[in-house]
Amino acid sequence: QGGLACCGAAWPKHLAERSRAAGLLVKHGHLGTRRELVSVIRALGRRSAWAASVQVLDAFSKSQLQPDDCDYSAVMRACDRGAQPMAAMAIFATLEKPGASSFGAAITCCGSASKWEDALSLLGAMRVAKLRPDLIAYR
Repeated sequence: QGGLACCGAAWPKHLAERSRAAGLLVKHGHLGTRRELVSVIRALGRRSAWAASVQVLDAFSKSQLQPDDCDYSAVMRACDRGAQPMAAMAIFATLEKPGASSFGAAITCCGSASKWEDALSLLGAMRVAKLRPDLIAYR
């Protein structure tokens, strides 16, 4: 049997279970430090559990700890690994002042979505923002 449904598609059961587990960790206050939150986001990302990583980022944003550029980048990369580059781009669009890491993640997502024109546009925006693209941005 399937698990949760999101964006009109049913999730595989293992992704739904990871999302529930992440939700319980957040709900019961087991993720109280930046290190714990980022570790969970990255672990979920390695497993392509993009929705659960977004859920942890959301809880992170509501806590006293504010996510930084690397935190947003980790969630965007999780979305990309989970074959959801447009979800990552939606996160990028919410950032007031994206940094080099989130720009790099967004450019990677553009590549995954075969949107090379958007990737080039983001490279230009990095230059305007006086941010230096790293090797990942050029990959």
